[in-house]
Amino acid sequence: MKSLQRRNRCFFFLLLFVGFSAYTQNIQDFSGKVVSDSLDISGIHVVNKNSGATTITNQKGKFSIGAKPTDTLLFSAVHIKLQALVLDSLVMAQPQINVYIEHAVNELEEVVVKPHNLTGDLADDISAAPPPPINFKDVGIPGFEGERREKIRYNSTRSLILSTLLLPVMPLDVEGMYKQISGYNRRLKESRKLSKQLQTVNSMIDFYGTQFLQDQYSLSADEIYAFVLACVENTPSMESDFLRGNHPLVLAAMNDYSNSRTP
Repeated sequence: MKSLQRRNRCFFFLLLFVGFSAYTQNIQDFSGKVVSDSLDISGIHVVNKNSGATTITNQKGKFSIGAKPTDTLLFSAVHIKLQALVLDSLVMAQPQINVYIEHAVNELEEVVVKPHNLTGDLADDISAAPPPPINFKDVGIPGFEGERREKIRYNSTRSLILSTLLLPVMPLDVEGMYKQISGYNRRLKESRKLSKQLQTVNSMIDFYGTQFLQDQYSLSADEIYAFVLACVENTPSMESDFLRGNHPLVLAAMNDYSNSRTP
């Protein structure tokens, strides 16, 4: 029994060897060239569908691969359509054959966009949406809506001295005392005053126009801002006049300052 199995196994391997020898004897080098007017022809994969042999094209699109009659070559790359070439006797007889490739256009069959996990059903999306945040207006509580600014606890050194004298009655404000003594409150006041002043200067330039200021006071474009700022600094009432709409007084102050700087 064992000898019969051994003979069958040897006969199978013999047939396999004969078939493989017959196949390899028919294999020959097949050369060709990938051709295109606009596409990149280098690095294209060439696969023998029957034997599994593979290669790629060089920079000129040329390739060489082992094949035999009736084999099928597949040409593939990301930018081209899959191309198949059946090697019949007529093709195999050619010294070199050209394979023309086409550009591949990737098309999606269907695209479904669901931003923020929306289903497309308005009622379901509204019911599933998280509730908006609640602020003080929603519950009827008064709240501050303006620009939050740092509080200056002591407007002057006099108020600081008065607070110090009242220590038995009022708690000690160490942070406020330090800011007043170190000059922090004074610098903060000056910074706020300057910021307000610069905003007024910009508003004046926007209101009267750069062309008017240039023509009226013989200024260049680079001199306008410095000129208006100097007018505001030299005329204390000019800022309040502008904010109240007293434009004749504002222009008169500008004229006076312009005349004063003329030699």
